[in-house]
Amino acid sequence: MIIKELKKPIILRKLEALLLRLPVNHPKRSEIEGQLANRFKGYRGEMALHYPFSYLTKDKYQIMHTLRLWDGAHFFQMDTLLLSSNYLLIIEVKNISGTIIFDQNFKQMIRITADKEEAFEDPLLQVARHKHQLQEWLNHKKLPRIPIETLVVFSNPHTLLKSTGPGLGKKVTHISNLIPLIKDFEKYYKNEVMTSSQLKKLARLMLKNNDAGNPDVLKWFKIQKDELIRGTQCPVCLYTPMARYHHGWKCVHCEHYSTIAHLAAIEHYVLLIGQELTNKDIKEFLVLSSTSAAKRVLLSLNATHIGTTKSRKYFIPLD
Repeated sequence: MIIKELKKPIILRKLEALLLRLPVNHPKRSEIEGQLANRFKGYRGEMALHYPFSYLTKDKYQIMHTLRLWDGAHFFQMDTLLLSSNYLLIIEVKNISGTIIFDQNFKQMIRITADKEEAFEDPLLQVARHKHQLQEWLNHKKLPRIPIETLVVFSNPHTLLKSTGPGLGKKVTHISNLIPLIKDFEKYYKNEVMTSSQLKKLARLMLKNNDAGNPDVLKWFKIQKDELIRGTQCPVCLYTPMARYHHGWKCVHCEHYSTIAHLAAIEHYVLLIGQELTNKDIKEFLVLSSTSAAKRVLLSLNATHIGTTKSRKYFIPLD
């Protein structure tokens, strides 16, 4: 049973919003596009787990995607965590093409493609670190000690996996072999360590302690707020800004009319600048002609607010 669904990561949403708000000739654009492409590839790899997971016994496992916890010293994020009464399984997903060599002497992962050879951090070290951190988290919460296993799963069936030494067949695999390896774990861990109620309590505690993170992409790429394109973007042709027209918005380029086009612009503001905004903020970002128009937009959101009318601040939550 999936108890924490896989959703598009906040960093992906922020990078997408940032590209929509940067001029086409901005000097940081290619760097941001590269980051977005790499992270979206990882997201697609995690999505590929849905099919093999459909073969798991529903009442035996609780599945949590992109779980981010604090071990007392550092945050750690696991792509996927499977919880059962017998053991826990951390899965790190890699969506990488080419030939992959696990160099066990130098503890690195090497990718060879047609035109180059690259070295990466060994994902086996990464999942081993996550295993230690998860154990520390369980200890800190005074929970029963339960075995923790790890797997590195490659979602691209055409990726060629190699190793400089033996013994990786139970730690690294293609996604097609995921379920057989899970069945092997089931045969090995026959004894229940937690009751069903304890397992559900653990899952609830993990959900409560999950911290999705909220990276500041403007600070990351050293981009100032005034470099962003302001205004409501046309959902059809992306022309910016649309003109306020009666109770909606009209594109002066393609003449598309929309009553909700401003919602995407407000989401961009929240993702890139912050969740707290004033009447003045929304007036400037949506390029509105009056504070009364900005007030009507804000009131239509039914957002929570603090302060008097003159100094009122609105808070827009991230979904």
